Amino acid sequence: ASKIIRLYKRSARVGDFVFYDGTYSDRYDGTKTCVAICFYIDPDDPTLRLAVSLDSLGSRVWGLFNNSGYPNQSIPDISLESGYKAYDLPQANVTSSGVTATAEGGTSGYISDATYRDESELGDSQGFRKFENGVISQLGWYTLTKDMHGLTKGTKVPWGQYLTWDIIDHRDQVLAETGHPIPAATSEYTEKEVLDQLIAQIQTEAGETKYEQFYYPAASYANAYEPRLLRSTEQLSDKFKAGKWFLPSGGELGRLYFYHSKGYAGAEHAIFTAAVQAGIFTQFSASLFWSSSECNETYAWIVNFSSGIVYYTSKYYSIVARAVVAF
Repeated sequence: ASKIIRLYKRSARVGDFVFYDGTYSDRYDGTKTCVAICFYIDPDDPTLRLAVSLDSLGSRVWGLFNNSGYPNQSIPDISLESGYKAYDLPQANVTSSGVTATAEGGTSGYISDATYRDESELGDSQGFRKFENGVISQLGWYTLTKDMHGLTKGTKVPWGQYLTWDIIDHRDQVLAETGHPIPAATSEYTEKEVLDQLIAQIQTEAGETKYEQFYYPAASYANAYEPRLLRSTEQLSDKFKAGKWFLPSGGELGRLYFYHSKGYAGAEHAIFTAAVQAGIFTQFSASLFWSSSECNETYAWIVNFSSGIVYYTSKYYSIVARAVVAF
């Protein structure tokens, strides 16, 4: 009797190349456009996974900033007729990093092996410490408490996607109530190109660059991001089109920093090594990176990719943003 051979698709792994059609592999395939690198897989459900874009979105401000002590950066006294708060988003404010020193050592507020890894029975199945509080705990999947962007209440989405959508919805309400156009793709321009135009327009009309804050650029450019295909014969999967990418949450950004801290030369947990060697992945710089997690109406959370410190800073700062996607 002839043998029946069955081929099973393996589960994704961190460090995998993620291609334009949704396939993935630990080997680079130069005949297919790679769009991202896998960096997170849910320890309880391997079908829930995240990947990071191959390059940054540049330095962007986070959003509206109101502080009379900083007149050159502040856009004060925005009072909306509906009573909606212009500066403080609906998302719950997070006031602590959640990263604390452990028996193994480390410094509170800094991501390191001692504060972030736990290979004992108390850690997760991948050897990471479980965080219950603070911005670092915003990793994994958030259950929507309302219908949002075409998804119904109760649907699970990545934390960063929920937070980015919250920023986008907030942005659109503020823009609508202040009489400014809302960015959207047209038959002629992509949403990113429209966003470029609208930011340039509001800066020209107001006479100051700080008015780009109305457009919440860090999250808006992440949400509008769409990778460029290398071949006309390729068709980008819907899961990678504009509107599906997002600014990582504080927890997602913390995981990206952990892998970045291991370098790009093949050390343990250096998951971006193969992509760098393939010449398609831009290393994270030793810079500050924005998350989509808000602290309060004045501050939002960042991770310093030079030191690993997780902290919040003023929303008017121009800080590096990088897009993430679920696949």
